[in-house]
Amino acid sequence: MADQTFASRQEAIDFGKDYEYLVAAYFALILSLNDKIAEFRISTNNKNFGDFDDAVIEIELVNGEEHVVVVQLKHVARPIAQVTLVTKNKRFGLKKYGQEFNTIKASHPKFDCCGTPFKNFHFVLYTNSTLEKFEEIDENWKKLEPVANDRRIESDILIKKCYHSLGRRLGLYDDNNDFIYKFKSEEQDSPDQQFFQQFVFYTQQKNAKEVESSIAKLILNNFPKCDPSAVTSYMNFFSYWCRGDFGHIKLTKQDVRLKLAELLLTTYIPEPCTDNLKYPCEDKIEILSKIFANFDIVLVKDESETDISSRWTNPISGVYQKRYFQQNKYFQQNTRQMPIAAQSEVFNETTLKKLYLTLWHSNLKPLLLKIDEFDANVWKMLELTRNKEEIKKCIIFSRKSLPSDCDWKTFTSLDDLLSCEDIYQKVTEQLSVSLQGRPRISLKQFLASDATLPQIISFKEIMLMLDDSFVLDSDDKKIFPKHYVTRFVPKILINIDALKEVDDLFVVVCADNTEIIKMKLEGVNTVDLNKYLLLDRSRNMNRRVPKPLFSSSRRSQDKNVDKFVIVIDTCTTDQFEQICSMNEDKNCHYVRLVDDRKVEWIRSGGSIDNIRPYQLNYNYSPDNFVRDQEMLSYFDNKLNILCAGPGMGKSVLVDTLKLSCPSSYWVVTVNLNEHVKFLKENHTVDETIEYFLTSQSNDGFIKQIVKSFYLKKKILFLWDSFDEMSHTYAETIITIIKTLATNGHWQWIFSRESLKDCLESAFNTLALTLTKFSQDDQYNYVYSTLKEENENEEEVKQIVHKEFLFKYT
Repeated sequence: MADQTFASRQEAIDFGKDYEYLVAAYFALILSLNDKIAEFRISTNNKNFGDFDDAVIEIELVNGEEHVVVVQLKHVARPIAQVTLVTKNKRFGLKKYGQEFNTIKASHPKFDCCGTPFKNFHFVLYTNSTLEKFEEIDENWKKLEPVANDRRIESDILIKKCYHSLGRRLGLYDDNNDFIYKFKSEEQDSPDQQFFQQFVFYTQQKNAKEVESSIAKLILNNFPKCDPSAVTSYMNFFSYWCRGDFGHIKLTKQDVRLKLAELLLTTYIPEPCTDNLKYPCEDKIEILSKIFANFDIVLVKDESETDISSRWTNPISGVYQKRYFQQNKYFQQNTRQMPIAAQSEVFNETTLKKLYLTLWHSNLKPLLLKIDEFDANVWKMLELTRNKEEIKKCIIFSRKSLPSDCDWKTFTSLDDLLSCEDIYQKVTEQLSVSLQGRPRISLKQFLASDATLPQIISFKEIMLMLDDSFVLDSDDKKIFPKHYVTRFVPKILINIDALKEVDDLFVVVCADNTEIIKMKLEGVNTVDLNKYLLLDRSRNMNRRVPKPLFSSSRRSQDKNVDKFVIVIDTCTTDQFEQICSMNEDKNCHYVRLVDDRKVEWIRSGGSIDNIRPYQLNYNYSPDNFVRDQEMLSYFDNKLNILCAGPGMGKSVLVDTLKLSCPSSYWVVTVNLNEHVKFLKENHTVDETIEYFLTSQSNDGFIKQIVKSFYLKKKILFLWDSFDEMSHTYAETIITIIKTLATNGHWQWIFSRESLKDCLESAFNTLALTLTKFSQDDQYNYVYSTLKEENENEEEVKQIVHKEFLFKYT
């Protein structure tokens, strides 16, 4: 095909100029929608074609054929006298057009379309008027001998109707129009013979109003749901182009299709809000660019109307600046560098949407669309944006999935990037996420917890990660008290005498202090853990410990010759569970030696009733307390209970644990008194667990994340306000908690002290508690809170001092 630019000649100055751009718009529309056309270029007022300059169309068919159709338009009101054809008439004289034909033929090798053989040039005289005495002309050759002033004009020209022409083959002219004529000379060796072979006379074609109507009908019939304003804008575009406002540039099939696509799809572009514009850093913009480069469509299954504006702006960040709206010179100086399809008739109004469309036409940004329903009409519009060489990129916001037969390369989730290893690595390493307000982790770390997560992370979430503020679920930091008092939890301490006096099995971690155990437990046998576990490997079913395994033997007259304690430097959870399975008829307790008077309880297998009386609630040293931020790592039982009085800060502690939870876990907080309505109904255990999991959020993405973590047993359940729930539902919740515990889920239960014994017995777990607020804690809290409202420090101190003096005296 030829170059895109052309030399222009003076345009028509009468009504013909409207006819000129309308016919060009009509031809271009027909050819752009014709699948038989591989490519075309159309120009008007093309200087190279003299009297055939009104429309020059260079055409390449899909079968490889190339043709050039050159058209001269004549919009006249009166019928055309036959005599004008054989005389030197300026409008319709065939001799004039024959001479122009020869001029063009001689210049053909110099044309930019010289690659097309001249024999494939088609010369057309095109008019809306009728030919005088047309009813006398049929498919047989007839000599033109018109009468003028009662005198017959002699000529050697023959005329007949033409039923086969390239224009009709390409659909440029109506099939039912029988008023197309061919000519030839009676003289076989006439110099006009080649001209007549390549020349066609089209009469009774559409007038200007009819062409307008045909353009509208063609667009509205092909795209029935389009905004009618697209028709007017399409014709206006051709009017300005024909006038040369965009430069003398030929329009291609892709240019016309893209302009049409823009006009049809503009109504689907969500209106932006410039106040919400954000500017990610360059490396984040590069991530977007790489995704767009590898996919034709990016699908965002949007469920909310509220934040479309903020997400609209991300694709153009780094390019948009507000000064562009104030300095129209920017556009005026660069209009010649823009793709022709990006031009428009209202260029003095440089809106953000117009800038965005210009960037899309320039292949700099994808087109963002919000489409509620994917029907055939919408897909036909989208198909306008693709050709054999490229597909214009687009981001589609829709609650619907793409049609199953869609053959566009589509990005719907992070999983689609796995085939682009380099991009996937960059995306997962550079983007980060916060789980429920906890410290940010890289997307790569987050994905490591579950291989299925890339399937549910869509472009919507990637967009939210770009500004480093993406928080999965609610951001609990925002509701966390500004002035928070650090809380301490006492360790659970047991009098060391329990090891000797209680007929249960104890596993004691004593590190290098085995001598203390031997001294305090004089007369009690001690067994090394590793040796003891050999019994299980040997399948010793009676579990009786052979005396050779004792580190010291009792005398035969001792009452309890089988009493022993297992000692070791450290004991894993699996090892303790193995010991419990070897002693199903015994209560087993895992404790850690503190000093010669006490041990710290870690966990139990079986009943805790025998060791409850030995629990210590006094003589705590500073290292017998655990800070709130360290609770989850220190107390590592799968099931934990914490009981404290009213006003002790249990609910705030729940939020603290949620924020300090490892990012490899999801936290489900259940305030039990908020779910009474559900608990009144009859539900199975599985239904109730499903309810607590799904009631955390209405966001479909969050629900999928929660489900993923649950299946991986990576959920921390925080059961709050157990005491505020009716006792009617207590048994149901206890069953739920036991089921989750059996399945290996991590849980903490919070209640007032009134239920301490009940909960301990239900779960065979000793309950933790909270230290009371000290006077200093209360003073600092009140002072900090008042200081927020009163900048006078001395006045605040006086108020606080007076309050505390009254309270504690």
